[in-house]
Amino acid sequence: MLRDAMLAGRFFGAAHAGVAESLAAFLTDTSGAGLKLWFGPRAASLAGDRRALRGALDRDLVALDDMISAMLDEILHHPRLQKLEGSWRGLHWLANQIEAGGRIKLRALPLTWAEICRDLERAPEFDQSQLFRRVYEDEFGIAGGEPYGLLVMDYEVRHRPGPGALTDDVSALASLSAIAAAAFSPMIFSPAAALFGVDNLGELSGVADPASG
Repeated sequence: MLRDAMLAGRFFGAAHAGVAESLAAFLTDTSGAGLKLWFGPRAASLAGDRRALRGALDRDLVALDDMISAMLDEILHHPRLQKLEGSWRGLHWLANQIEAGGRIKLRALPLTWAEICRDLERAPEFDQSQLFRRVYEDEFGIAGGEPYGLLVMDYEVRHRPGPGALTDDVSALASLSAIAAAAFSPMIFSPAAALFGVDNLGELSGVADPASG
């Protein structure tokens, strides 16, 4: 029965493809068979009792609303989405600090940290990497170019690989510092909590001097 599968959350993935097809048929039905598709064998008895039908529909609507709210809450509080939201909010804030009509330009380069590290690892030397070409050769190294005054890197770096972070950040930072020096453009990074030996940066609030501990 479509109703039971939906209320149990069994409508995602290849294993529940049949339910997904039934749901699509239910949502696009124009023949009046929607009640039968939803309630199955119960549809006949409910159709003859208007009050019972309304009560059953109201209860199912409440249950579905609760399910959707729980799903949205799970999504909105997922660390990956919160990090993405934080990145976009940070970019929005930075863009708003630029005076309209001024000479400052803001450029965004959508790259993952893994992509940057892979580019630097594959290059024999830092000045043969694609990032060096983009930052130095395409701007600072040509007449009429527009050199970068500051590079803000929205990545959390750590001193050694860990769960979910398999890149060699120290080697990457060494190459990036060389690129920054060549382009006369400072780079700003975010430290990962693991760099300070804690699970999250909020734990540092009780430390007077993080460098001492």
